[in-house]
Amino acid sequence: MTIHIHPISALSDNYIWLLEQEGRVIIVDPGESEGVLAYIKLKNLIPEAIILTHKHDDHIGGVLDIVNRYPETPVYGPIETGHLATTVLKEGDSIQLFNQPFDVIKTADHIIDMGPEGGDGGGTVLATGTPEEVAAVEASYTGQFLKKILERDKARQS
Repeated sequence: MTIHIHPISALSDNYIWLLEQEGRVIIVDPGESEGVLAYIKLKNLIPEAIILTHKHDDHIGGVLDIVNRYPETPVYGPIETGHLATTVLKEGDSIQLFNQPFDVIKTADHIIDMGPEGGDGGGTVLATGTPEEVAAVEASYTGQFLKKILERDKARQS
C-alpha cells in the first residue's frame, strides 16, 4: 500500500505533513489546525493519529482543535509533549499505524551546541543542525558523544 505525503503550508514559514493511505491520514506536527481540518474535510479522511516531533508552538498549536473535532485520534509524541500526547514515545519505541510499524529512532531534530566550555569559556555556537550534522563537528563535545551513539545504533540495525 502506498502512503501519499501532502505538505500543508502553516504559519508563515512552516509545513504540516499529512501521510495519507486508503482514506486515513496521519498528521505530523500540526502547528495550526485550519488547513489540516479543511484538507481532511475536502478529502473525506479519517485521522489515524497525530505525531508530534517536539514541543515548539509552531508544531503543536493545532493539536487541540484537531482533537476536539476528532476526539478518538491518538496523539503520539516525546516526553516534552506529554501534556498533549495520549502516548509518550522514546527512542526504541514502535507503534502500529496504517497496519505497519513506525519506529522511533531519535527524539531530537535540531541541536544547538554552545561552548567550547562552560562559564566564561562558553557562549560560542560550535555546531547546529540535526544530530547527524552535529556529530560531524569534531570541535563539539556533544558531537563526539552523538557520533558514538549514532554509530552504535547503526551497528545494531545491521
